[in-house]
Amino acid sequence: KDIDCFIFTHTDSARAGAADTLTHLNPNAEVIASVAGLRNIKEITNRPVNERPAKDSMVIELGGLSLEILITPNLSWPDTMMLYIRESNTLLSGTMFADGETVSRAEEYYLKELDLFRDFAKTAVERVRAINPDAIYPSEGGVPYKGIIEQYEELVSYERKGPVRTAAVIYAGTETGNTAELAHCVREVMEESGIRVKAISCSENLKQAVNVMNSADMLCFASPTIHRNAVPELMDVITRIDRVNKLRTPCMVIGSYGWGGEALGFVSSYLKLMKLRVFDKPFGVIMKPSEKELNELREFTNRFIKESEETI
Repeated sequence: KDIDCFIFTHTDSARAGAADTLTHLNPNAEVIASVAGLRNIKEITNRPVNERPAKDSMVIELGGLSLEILITPNLSWPDTMMLYIRESNTLLSGTMFADGETVSRAEEYYLKELDLFRDFAKTAVERVRAINPDAIYPSEGGVPYKGIIEQYEELVSYERKGPVRTAAVIYAGTETGNTAELAHCVREVMEESGIRVKAISCSENLKQAVNVMNSADMLCFASPTIHRNAVPELMDVITRIDRVNKLRTPCMVIGSYGWGGEALGFVSSYLKLMKLRVFDKPFGVIMKPSEKELNELREFTNRFIKESEETI
């Protein structure tokens, strides 16, 4: 109850989940967060708070310490901000600039997940470079080592060069193995094009299929039709697509079926709703694929690869 203010650098539940309790115990304390952050805080508390919107370059005086606000959206939440302590030339950096395992995750984080927010990341690193703090303390991970800013400068300056290089072929296996045969045909064609491919049966390893899917540059989903529907295991994988970072990822749909082949259209339509870039109409065969149909699938896959590399 004696605390004067609560400062939220971002408002995911791991950071701001106690806002309701804190503001209930001390309703007079100032609640300082970005405009977007205050919106979330009020949704967490479901009542008004003694809010003070944080603006970029605003300084919070704490009696001998001055906290300067750096608004750094989308790193990694839309409402994120950093805090710079002038007197000690110290930066409280949130999820950026961490040593140890977090740095190894940072490369994947920026090269894969933050492509959509590259400009925000570059701007944040440039601002930190201009400050040149003596010490940086992230909200997770180890204390950074000397040269960490330079490492992050390199990470956020990364530009994708050349065609896509990784692919995931996710298929649902059946007793006949016809859909799996189509999936492995696609894998072979992609490997012949120099693409690193992982073909995973979601029926055997759901967790691995999800991880592979969310780290690949292009995707292929293969499903038979059961009771006029897609195989549940495959749909379970698809519903776990990272819709933020896999937006517009090129994908293709294939499968073997016995009657109407409704699964192919269903999967394709759902992927479009998820805002992935679905290639052409789904490629389907009735029962066991013939050599002629496998050749057609090879041609279909090559067209998919070419279009994907031209548009990414």
